[in-house]
Amino acid sequence: MSVNYERAKEDFMKNRNRKIKYSTLSIAALVSSFAQFAIADDCPVPTGSIDPKIETRVNFDSAQSLYVYEYTVSNGAESPLPLNRFRILFSEKPETVINPNRWNEGYWDRKDPGTVTWSTSEGDWLTHKGVQIWPSPFMIFPGKSMLGFVVKSKHPPGTVRFVASGLMTTIPKADPDPRGLDDEPTPNCPGMDFYNTVPYGNAVSGTTIGPVKPDEVISLRLKVKPPKKSGEHERYNDNDMGPIFDELVVNPEKDKGLLRAELSGDRRLSSEDFDISKIDVASIVLGLGKAPAINSKVAGNKLKAEFDLARVSIRCDLDQALFLSGKTKDGKDIQASVRLKKILCKHTREAQRIDLTPKPKKPEALKKR
Repeated sequence: MSVNYERAKEDFMKNRNRKIKYSTLSIAALVSSFAQFAIADDCPVPTGSIDPKIETRVNFDSAQSLYVYEYTVSNGAESPLPLNRFRILFSEKPETVINPNRWNEGYWDRKDPGTVTWSTSEGDWLTHKGVQIWPSPFMIFPGKSMLGFVVKSKHPPGTVRFVASGLMTTIPKADPDPRGLDDEPTPNCPGMDFYNTVPYGNAVSGTTIGPVKPDEVISLRLKVKPPKKSGEHERYNDNDMGPIFDELVVNPEKDKGLLRAELSGDRRLSSEDFDISKIDVASIVLGLGKAPAINSKVAGNKLKAEFDLARVSIRCDLDQALFLSGKTKDGKDIQASVRLKKILCKHTREAQRIDLTPKPKKPEALKKR
């Protein structure tokens, strides 16, 4: 049955607040009780079990003096779930937003008021004898793409983040504590964080191109080389980074060591002539873990730095990009990103594919007759 995800999230937050009442128990007792009784009866496939790709085409409309960003959203053929929600984190609200058929947009992030969230309903009411089609055929199913996501902005292109999630097929519930200490415990499901205590929750995070204020943020080009494998020859040529990949391949559950990064101007983002020496090297951090640079130096008009992979905090299942941020010496923000090959978590590799072929579903009112 179709479920309202936002309402379900509010319910889980209420459940968390109820736990505060049990102040007479020790912290250890609460943790033990949660671990023992919070296992869900039926866990869904994680909403991050999708493989989103976003292609961007940028044009300048001289008549309106606006940049036009057209997005094509795809879902990988091996994805267990259809994609029904994604958002792009713009610095401010675009002048115009256009949606595909049966999709709508919203601005729901108070911390980032310019963030546009596109979503489509999980079930769709069509005109065929009043019967609901579930799941909605307007979602982006595995192996499919969708056009029609468009924004118009006065700002030129730069690096921006997108996040995307798939259909939550069920809202899992856990068995209550038999001692009556918590009658609505939070489900403990692999790959699902119902409190959203991690950045971007259970959504896949990636990079694309979007409008950025050039007088406030400078978008640069980032290249990253993975940690050296055992026995790899050490290079001493400062100007030779060896093979640097636009798509970084790192296994966060296995790989260890240093990521070697190179930051430079990017003609795709109108920052080719940026003077790298203007960067405040001490301000640079990489990844959601905000890892600082361990070693860094400027060679030519490129900044080369190394980062501890463990501190970068790459997440299996959810991360399709690494973002670098920092500041110039005069206080402007800099940002850059590199694509990541998404590595599947163990529980996702073992998840069984479910049948989500769109099919008619009778309304509840008709079922009772």
